[in-house]
Order: sequence, then structure tokens, then C-alpha cells
Amino acid sequence: MRHVALIGLNDLVLKMISDVATEAFHHVQRFSTDWHANSFAGSTVRKITRGMWALDLLNSTILVTLLPSFVILIGSTVLLGWHWPVMGVIFACGSLVYLAFSISLSLGYVAPAASLANRWDTRLSGALADAVSCNAVVKGFGAEVREDERLANIMTKWRHRARRSWVRGTIIGSTQGVTLVALRVAVVGYALLLWSHG
Repeated sequence: MRHVALIGLNDLVLKMISDVATEAFHHVQRFSTDWHANSFAGSTVRKITRGMWALDLLNSTILVTLLPSFVILIGSTVLLGWHWPVMGVIFACGSLVYLAFSISLSLGYVAPAASLANRWDTRLSGALADAVSCNAVVKGFGAEVREDERLANIMTKWRHRARRSWVRGTIIGSTQGVTLVALRVAVVGYALLLWSHG
């Protein structure tokens, strides 16, 4: 079923990505000459391509990962609640706490760091693309060392921002794992309690 879902999703996502790229290009082409003179072309291209691939990941995450998990979560909660009402309540409450906890950490802790890392990723891509595309001018002024130093500064800031974003993502993943183990312990503990009382 996952294979069939991914095959079916391909055409939908490709059309969506194509539409986004076409619309973004349409708008960028119509920005003022001043805007183009004061903006890195590489940064603009990076923003567009990152947005395109973010849609692919978003659709895959929602339709292939979250939707089936949500259906199983609801089904498990209903089934447990039907057979053992208290266990159903424990499972439902634990699930709601887990979801609220995960969403709040994602939006309040990981998202700000990821947004900053993405901005620096855009700056790095712009600096690389524009330095390479203007290489004849750089060579004409013998400015290779200056360009190396400029890129090294941007790379250092990018690395720090990206590391912070990745570490926060790892922390939230580990925290979610521990929370799931606690939820399982609560459900299994209650099941053992029921079993011991016959």
C-alpha cells in the first residue's frame, strides 16, 4: 500500500512543484531592476528550489507517514476503549499529551532554529553561485584570497546555525522516543494490572 501511495503521489507532487516553480519564476522575473541588482541570484534560486522540495517532503510526510499513523492511533484508541475503557482513556490522554508536546516543541523550539539555518543556507548558496558566476571579475582583480575569506566567514556562520538546527531536531526526536516509551509503559502496566486481577 505504501508503494502504491507513493506512485500515486508522484504525479500530484510533481504537478504541485512545477506550479510553484513556475509561479515563483513569474514573480521574480517581474521584480524591479533595483531588486535584482541588490539580490544574490544564487540565493533567489536556492529559495525557490528549497521551497519546491519542501512541498515534496511535506506531502510525503502528511500523506504517507502522518495519515496512516493517525488512522492507526484513532483505531487503537477506539479498540482499547471498547474492550477496556480505562486503558482507552489512558491511551487517548497519553496520545493527546504526546501530540501537544511534539507540536509545541516543533513550532517553538526547532522551527526558529531551522528558519535561521535556512536563511544562512540561502546566503551561502548565493555567495557560492555569485562568486562562481563572477569568477572572471574576481580573477581580473586578483581577489581570490578575499573571496576565499568571505566564503569562509559565511560557511562558519552557516555551520553553526545548521548544527544548532540539527541538534534541536535530534533532541526533539529523542524526547519523543522517551515519551513514547513512557506511554507504552503506562499502557502495558495497566494491562498487567488487569491481567493480575484476573
